[in-house]
Amino acid sequence: MRRMDDAEPDSRMSRLLPAALLGMLLVVIIRTAWLGDDAYISFRTIDNFLNGHGLRWNIDERVQAFTHPLWLLLLSIPIAITREFYFTPLLFSLICTLGAMLIVSMRVASNAWTASLALLLCCGSKAFTDYASSGLENPLSYLIAAAFLAVWCSYRPGRSRILALSVLAGFGALNRLDLVLLFLPPLLFAAHATGWKPAIPRIAAGFLPLILWELFSLFYYGSFFPNTAYAKVFMNSVGPGELVRNSLLYYRASLLIDPLTLLTIAAAGIWSATSAGRRHLPVMLGVGCYLLYLFRIGGDFMNGRFFSVAFLLAVGVLAASLPVSRPQHLLLPAVVLVASLFLPAAPLRSGSNYGHQEAWVSRPQLFREFILDERGIYYPYTGLLKALRNGGAPQMIWYQDETVPLEGPAVVVAGRIGLAGFLGGPSFHIVDRLALADPLLAFMPAKRDSTPAGPFIGHYERVVPAGYLATLCSGENRIENPRVAALYDSVQIVTRAPLFAPGRFQEILRRNLGHYRAELDAPAWRAGADIAEETVHRCVPD
Repeated sequence: MRRMDDAEPDSRMSRLLPAALLGMLLVVIIRTAWLGDDAYISFRTIDNFLNGHGLRWNIDERVQAFTHPLWLLLLSIPIAITREFYFTPLLFSLICTLGAMLIVSMRVASNAWTASLALLLCCGSKAFTDYASSGLENPLSYLIAAAFLAVWCSYRPGRSRILALSVLAGFGALNRLDLVLLFLPPLLFAAHATGWKPAIPRIAAGFLPLILWELFSLFYYGSFFPNTAYAKVFMNSVGPGELVRNSLLYYRASLLIDPLTLLTIAAAGIWSATSAGRRHLPVMLGVGCYLLYLFRIGGDFMNGRFFSVAFLLAVGVLAASLPVSRPQHLLLPAVVLVASLFLPAAPLRSGSNYGHQEAWVSRPQLFREFILDERGIYYPYTGLLKALRNGGAPQMIWYQDETVPLEGPAVVVAGRIGLAGFLGGPSFHIVDRLALADPLLAFMPAKRDSTPAGPFIGHYERVVPAGYLATLCSGENRIENPRVAALYDSVQIVTRAPLFAPGRFQEILRRNLGHYRAELDAPAWRAGADIAEETVHRCVPD
C-alpha cells in the first residue's frame, strides 16, 4: 500500500500535466495556423451571402461550391460581426479545436494520464495540427467527433443516448456529408442495443437538420450533393483501379511525412478489437468504413486532411480505454513524440520560416504524384506568425497575376479559384477549369491526363467549350457544340431561372437521374475548344 506522501507528487503531476500539454498544443496550433486557397471559396460564398446575393459562388447562378454547410453557416455569424476574413476564421477554428480537446481530456479520457496521452499524440500529428486551422471544416468536425465520443463513453445498457448520438451524427454529416460513415456503425450498434422501434424516430429526429438542408439544397441548387461531388467523384473519368492506386499513394504519403497519424489509428483499431469487452470497436469500425471510402474517391491531394478526424476518434478511443495510470506509462508516446521531431515537417518544429522546402523538396516523389503538404505551400503567404509579425493579414503577392483589377464585369477562367475569386469580388464571374464551382463543367467528363503525372487526385481538369464565355457574358446560349449547348440549357434553368420557373423542377429531376450524363459521350465533349488558363472575356455590349 502506497503512503499518502508518496501519492501526493503523482496526484499533483496528474493535475498539472494535462494543463501543460494543452498549453503546448495551443502553442503548436498558433505556430502552425494558416489559411488555404480552398477556404477562400467558402469565404467568397459567405461574402456574397452577407451582402444579400445568396449562398452563391458567382452571384448570377446558384451553385453549391462548398462541401461543409454547417461550417459555412456557423462561420458566417462571427464574420457578419467582424467583417474580417483572416483572423476571424482562425480564431473560430482555434475555439473549436480547443473545445474538442477539452472534451476529450475531461469527458472521454479515463484519467489524467490518458488525457495527457491524447494531448501528446495530438501535438505530434501533422494532420491534426495542420487542419486545426486552414479555414476548412476540420476544427468543427473535431468538436462534433469529440462530443460524439463523450456521449458514446457515457452510454450504458438501459440508459439510452440514441437521440444525442443521432443529433451529433446528423451535425457531423451536415458539416461534411461523407463523415456520416464515421458515426453510422456506433449509432447503429446503439440503436440495436436500445431497440429499433424506439430508436428509429429518435434517429430521424437527430438527422432532421441534415434532411432539411438536403431538401433546401435540392430546391435551391437543384441537387442533393455539392457541385464538387460531381466534379471530383461522379464525373471524374477515372477507373476504379486508378482510384485505388491514388488512394495507396495517399496512404503512403502520410506514412512518409506524418507516420504518427496512421500508426495511432492502427493502434486504436488493434486495441479496440483485442481488448476485453471491445466496447469501442463500433467507433473504430466507423473509422474503418471511412478509410475504405477513401479508396472509392481516390484519396486527396492535401496530405493528411482526410485522416485528421479519424485520428481524433482513434485518440479518443485510446484515451478512454488504455490502462494508463502512472507517469511511466507515458514514456513510450513521449519517445515517439521526440522521435517525430526528426521529421522535416514535424509540428513541434514548425515556425515562421515553414514553407516551400518542407512542402516537396524533402519528398520530391510526392510532389510528382501531386500529394502535397498544403500548409507548406501556403504558409509563406497566409501563416499566422507572419501576419502577427507584419501587423495584419498577409498580402498575397503570389496571387497578384490572378487578381489584376479589370474595369467593368468580366468572365475569367482560372485554376486556383479561391483567393482569386474572393479578391476579385462579385463583378467577376469565375470559370473554374477544375469544375469545383462551375455547374456546366462539373457535369462534363474530365480530361484524362490533366497533369504530367496523370489526374490530379481529387481535381480533374475540364475542357472549356467554345462559346461558353460568350454565353456567360451575353446571357444567350452561344456554345458551339450542340450536345453541350443542350446541357447548358438545362443548367441555366436549374441554376439561373427563378426558383418556381415553369419546367425547373422537371429539369432538376432529369438532371439528378443522369439524363444528360448519358448523352455526353467522348467525341461530343472533346469537340469544344480548350481555352488557356487566365483567359479573360470582358462583358461588353455587342
